[in-house]
Amino acid sequence: MTLMSLDKRVGQLVILLACAPQSSKSDSAQAAPSLDSLVLERTECFGSCPAYRLRISSAEQVRFESHNRRDSANVATDTAPPGTYAHLVTRAQAIGFYDLPPDIIKDSVFCRVAMTDAPTFVTTIFSKDAVKRVSDYSGCALTTPRTVPPPLQRLRAFENEIDSVLRSSRWIRPNPRR
Repeated sequence: MTLMSLDKRVGQLVILLACAPQSSKSDSAQAAPSLDSLVLERTECFGSCPAYRLRISSAEQVRFESHNRRDSANVATDTAPPGTYAHLVTRAQAIGFYDLPPDIIKDSVFCRVAMTDAPTFVTTIFSKDAVKRVSDYSGCALTTPRTVPPPLQRLRAFENEIDSVLRSSRWIRPNPRR
């Protein structure tokens, strides 16, 4: 190998090393997106119940996606005031969200009677360590006439609070009848 070809190879190696991505623990921690978020989904019913997905990230980014028939283009984004995400997660803890069963309709403590034609509300909280999801069929009750147990009352108030705090009413449209 000649001196010139060795110099050329060393030069190529220097260029490759200079162009290689640099990573350190602090750089990768800053670049990794946060996985923490809270999602509320509402399903349609036989009537005009709006169906949509509403998400807030820990970075206070809000995203609304309509799931209504013929309305899938209705997607909106916004930024929530600082502390909104933390407030909602704190409220979830306060109402006992993490102690609720994953599927309300399958638990006779919460749902002995299931009325028909009601939407389902699915609330999911994603964190770095876990995912907690509660599916709440809004037709669930303990008796007829409707008696709803206090934990379920708190969950439904929380579902409405998520909508209220994130101001989803500005994007919601009735679902067209079938």
